[in-house]
Amino acid sequence: MSIGDIAQRCSLAGEPAAILWDMDGTLVDSEGEWARATGEVVSRHGGSWLAQDVEFALGASQEAHANRMVDALARDGITADPGALFAEVVDTVAEHFHTDLEFMPGARELLEGFRAAGIPQVLVSASPQRLVDIFVASCPEGTFAATVTGDDQVPSKPDPAPYRLGAQKVGVEPERCLAFEDSPHGIQSATICGATTVDVNRISLRELAELL
Repeated sequence: MSIGDIAQRCSLAGEPAAILWDMDGTLVDSEGEWARATGEVVSRHGGSWLAQDVEFALGASQEAHANRMVDALARDGITADPGALFAEVVDTVAEHFHTDLEFMPGARELLEGFRAAGIPQVLVSASPQRLVDIFVASCPEGTFAATVTGDDQVPSKPDPAPYRLGAQKVGVEPERCLAFEDSPHGIQSATICGATTVDVNRISLRELAELL
């Protein structure tokens, strides 16, 4: 069993030149926390965060997430500043990252396996740099060669720009990369970019880790 076996299971010909990782919902079990924190903030301001809002925000950009919160409050006739609302959510999620960060099953093993094999790994997340930094600090030093975050001045997923930038930062062609994603926006972004993209809802990290 080897990295080659993982590549084959993911339909990539040969070993990957780089690994491009989404964070929330892929490496970290945090989507539920995002939904809980957002609902808490919207409720505190007098509105309701509904199931369709949770679905919309999955993998959305910071701007889209914040504007959806404004729309949720507007249903109850409440006006608010999107930036301030999103900042409240980030504060809550950051506290969760500091105290209760939980890796998805198989994530640690794969991160270590790719690191040990000398394959550069890039974190490509729509989350703010602040949250990405907390996560990166929780991993062994040298796990990630570069990061792309929601604070970078590139179009957000589903645009391919974040994944294109991630591959560029480690000097490889996207077509030689293996990307891991959990959201429709992220899957579209990585696929259009040209990376071989794994939907972790279909092929779990735990299953792939067993091939190491």
